[in-house]
Amino acid sequence: MKTFTFKYYTASNSLTVDDFSIKAQTGPFIKKEFAPTSLQYFFHFTTAQYQVLYATYIANDGKTKKIQLYSNLNEVEFAEMLEYLQSKFPKNSLNHLPQEEALKM
Repeated sequence: MKTFTFKYYTASNSLTVDDFSIKAQTGPFIKKEFAPTSLQYFFHFTTAQYQVLYATYIANDGKTKKIQLYSNLNEVEFAEMLEYLQSKFPKNSLNHLPQEEALKM
């Protein structure tokens, strides 16, 4: 199991990945959990003020859901998380596409 914790302003966000689940937490209230096999796509981009990871997955009800994880710039664990996702789920990455096309997911 790998857990990555990073800040976005005052909120603490995290992503935990193991063989059975992916758990995303944004601040103290928003929590989402899904199976790694449900992961459809993910895309990362950076602005002048923050970094974002967008991901889509198929929920238990069969609908496509989206998570957005924000991070301050230069957060080490956010960068480590991106490397880990890229190595564990290379076919799910849309980072080879232009941002406008990838965000249409």
